[in-house]
Amino acid sequence: MQRVLICGATGNIGSELIRILEKEKIALTAGYNKSPTVKTKVNSVYIDFQYPESLKKAFYNCDLMFLLIPNDERMIEFAKNAVDIARQLSVKFIVHSSCAGANSNSAYKMVRYQGTIDDYIRESGIPYAITRPQSFMQNFLHFYAHDIRQGETYSATGRGGVSWIDVRDIAADNAKII
Repeated sequence: MQRVLICGATGNIGSELIRILEKEKIALTAGYNKSPTVKTKVNSVYIDFQYPESLKKAFYNCDLMFLLIPNDERMIEFAKNAVDIARQLSVKFIVHSSCAGANSNSAYKMVRYQGTIDDYIRESGIPYAITRPQSFMQNFLHFYAHDIRQGETYSATGRGGVSWIDVRDIAADNAKII
């Protein structure tokens, strides 16, 4: 039986991914780095990306890992820790949720960080899939609701554009890969 670890199980994408995969006949573990807020019947494990021992415990007997790194200044270090431990413990496949336009040479910090992580995964020798969603529809509720109520909206200018996607659709695509 395939054993799947969902890192970031309490986040936007991770919690939806857990909801979708609970219906499948796989050994599923929810990995969290904050208090588990997801109401689920699946096993769960605490993950602290800065401590390799925490990762070893979480990744033990894991065949496939959904990797979503917390948004933190140390996220490259966190991802390298995770990939290195995954390689040591013979994880067979990584699905990484990155970001649109990820590029290790970008001037934009988040895009550069995610590109660097993507490069590290590619170079790890572990088979992988990388998804690159852009902006979450849920941001309108969580981050822009006040501005919208005030009659203010912000968007890309000039030739720029933003594609909005629902986190449930992102999770569904990642579930298909898994």
